[in-house]
Amino acid sequence: MRRPSAFFAALLTSLVLSTGAYSHEEEWFQGGSLHAGTVADWNRASYPNRLATSADWALASKNVEQLVRESGDIETLKPFAEQLLGCIDRISHTDGVIDETQTIRVASACMAHMGW
Repeated sequence: MRRPSAFFAALLTSLVLSTGAYSHEEEWFQGGSLHAGTVADWNRASYPNRLATSADWALASKNVEQLVRESGDIETLKPFAEQLLGCIDRISHTDGVIDETQTIRVASACMAHMGW
């Protein structure tokens, strides 16, 4: 899975600025800091942090990125981020999942399962 890049930041900036009025509510996709974290980190993190990190990972999918780009609306990304967050949450609370497991591995498995 590719890491979010400068392209991601530029895409998000252009989408947000193109929607007109900029408000704090439009920042749900910013501030994710769990990219290199473990399942234990994920389970302790706030919902906004998990959602923003999930948005980064979802946008790393070429299919999701294309849908967001074609729509011209960053809100197109949110259902994908929420679906990925839910999958990671379910797996991270499954018996046998080790707290030291890198969350990116769980996210990758979820994305593969969902066909992204």
